[in-house]
Amino acid sequence: MSAVEAAKGARDRGLKAIVLKGGAFETVTRAAQVNAEVPGVKAFGGLVMNKPSGGINPAAVEAAIPYRYNWSITPSCSNRLRRETSTSCSGLS
Repeated sequence: MSAVEAAKGARDRGLKAIVLKGGAFETVTRAAQVNAEVPGVKAFGGLVMNKPSGGINPAAVEAAIPYRYNWSITPSCSNRLRRETSTSCSGLS
């Protein structure tokens, strides 16, 4: 489901806003697209500091402050990656 489809579904159910979260990508650009294309619902995006998006990065945290929604490394990330690969989510290496 795309962000636009999610926003339309939320609007059709009476919601006024949604928060988009992606574990491997930022969602600010998707929120901007929703806000341009779907009247009646406000979308907010942010950044998850998982390894696919660069891990813990002070410059990214500072740049992402205006996004409103920013998540640190998700608790299950390291466990999931350890099961699936031999990689860590620390993002500090």
